Amino acid sequence: MWSASRALLLVQLGSMLVPLFVLPYLAHVLPVQEFAAVAFAQSAYQICVVIVDFGFPTWGTHAIASDLANETGIRALYKSVTACRLVLAAASMLALLAFGLLSGTEYRQELLFIWPAVLAQAFQPLWFLQGVERVERYAHILVVLRVTFVAGVLLAVHNPGDGFWSPLLTSITAIIGAAAGTWLARGAGARVGVPSLESALLAFKGGAAFFASRAAVATYTLGGTFYLGLVGTPVQTASYAAAEQLYRGALSLVSPLPQALYPQVSRTREMRVVALWGIGATAATAVGALIFHYVGAQLLLHVFGEKLARAFDVLTVFSFAALFAVPSMFAGFPLHACIGNLRWANISLYFGGVCQTALLVGLYFTGNTSATLVALGVVAAEATVLLIRMKSAVSYFGWLRR
Repeated sequence: MWSASRALLLVQLGSMLVPLFVLPYLAHVLPVQEFAAVAFAQSAYQICVVIVDFGFPTWGTHAIASDLANETGIRALYKSVTACRLVLAAASMLALLAFGLLSGTEYRQELLFIWPAVLAQAFQPLWFLQGVERVERYAHILVVLRVTFVAGVLLAVHNPGDGFWSPLLTSITAIIGAAAGTWLARGAGARVGVPSLESALLAFKGGAAFFASRAAVATYTLGGTFYLGLVGTPVQTASYAAAEQLYRGALSLVSPLPQALYPQVSRTREMRVVALWGIGATAATAVGALIFHYVGAQLLLHVFGEKLARAFDVLTVFSFAALFAVPSMFAGFPLHACIGNLRWANISLYFGGVCQTALLVGLYFTGNTSATLVALGVVAAEATVLLIRMKSAVSYFGWLRR
């Protein structure tokens, strides 16, 4: 478990480098409107990733880790899931292409350049390699690609008008990562192919159990930038996107731990390990939020400049959201895997999505495009998810006592 945890931590650290290095640089070099276009395209791409993944990473990893001895079944599962993801990628690409070409949006160029990355996502096998516990080599490749992306942006983007390099490099590194991952999956005995209709439908059914929750999560992790990009000003979109990416980058420091714990505790039911790591991570998050409260304003002014000064207010709100998001990571699938019932860990995400969706709908009909209010919706969503998950766990222990 610890080697897998270290490998996933490297991947998340690589992901963290993107917002921490690329966003401040782009904010200084690009006009606000162009920076907002890059952020909007990245948000649209991440929404497509949610659609392509369709809950397969959670369901597939759990299915593989729970039946590692069944090599034939694991190979069939990989083939079915990859085929399903290809179908979803094709649909997402058509939707993204139509939006970029027909909507008349000022974000058209950036959307078209990030388009190939959606196809590459269908072949990204991190879920499979994590399930068979052979994720280390692929993690190192992904880290190199993330660092390469950062270096590429720093080398290619120098003047206004160069912002298209960010989505283009996203596509290039995604394609290379997918090719490398497919090669490593072949080394683990898996092959891309045409599955039977029955096995494909079974895979869709398994992923569907988690897709709705992933879509709900996307409303409060990705929907804010997308919403502001559609109805807000470039300054509002850029400020929110900068704060959101830094927030997600900070969470990426923690998320490898529950991700690595999940397949192990699915087998061992070591609840005490989940609790200890969850408490420690939450305490560290609280310390980080307190430090940001005192030094964040000057830090963001130095990093982003006066153009995105509003990002401080939004990021302050996100620091409160992190105090709910981090313990929720551990109280979700890892804790409920120990209990032996993932139902409420999954259902809780729906309620979080409903909170944020209701807020965005309310803001839309009132004509409000406040980035701070959109971020407050994230706080409400994360708090709702955590409370439901904790109530589920407490109810389980109460049932045991009876």
